Amino acid sequence: PLAGSVDRAQEKQWLFLPPFFSHATTDAAERWRMPWPFYETVTAKNSRKRSYWPLYGDRSSADEQQCYAVWPLFESYTLHKKGGREERSRLFPFYVNEKIYQSDKAGVEQVKATYTRVWPFYARETTAEGSRLRALELSLIRYSGGIERNWAPFWTLYERVEQENEIAHDALWGLLQHRRTKAPAATEGSAP
Repeated sequence: PLAGSVDRAQEKQWLFLPPFFSHATTDAAERWRMPWPFYETVTAKNSRKRSYWPLYGDRSSADEQQCYAVWPLFESYTLHKKGGREERSRLFPFYVNEKIYQSDKAGVEQVKATYTRVWPFYARETTAEGSRLRALELSLIRYSGGIERNWAPFWTLYERVEQENEIAHDALWGLLQHRRTKAPAATEGSAP
């Protein structure tokens, strides 16, 4: 259990007090652990991972970039996929920002959806269908049906919901409400 080595055609590795100290070289990657989990690097042809846990770490590949600092407090993540990309930044528990971009046929990126939460003050979500702003936002969980139905109404002081042609304002647990219908957007070629 103190030391070991591997010597194969496609893999060379030495270990000391496994898994804490090791170095491995394969035909596809090279990995160092000195001592794991506090220091680890993995270098491959199309990807790289560095971890100085819990202070800093990053990982990158052709379609994904991720990094953290002072784990689990700060995290940044970007994923490139066919037709767009997703970005997420987080400073736990106070700040979350997410954006989804979509590329059109000409390759121009546009924001498809956003979500921002500054805890415990507010959360704002925007999609193609509309937007929603809520103040106060005490929940740290974004998609939580039970909390939304049972608890969120108690701490929500103000909520603004915009959908299609309507904007609704609700303040002080429904004591102040205002709904407004937006004028439909003019289409090209229509008379003024």
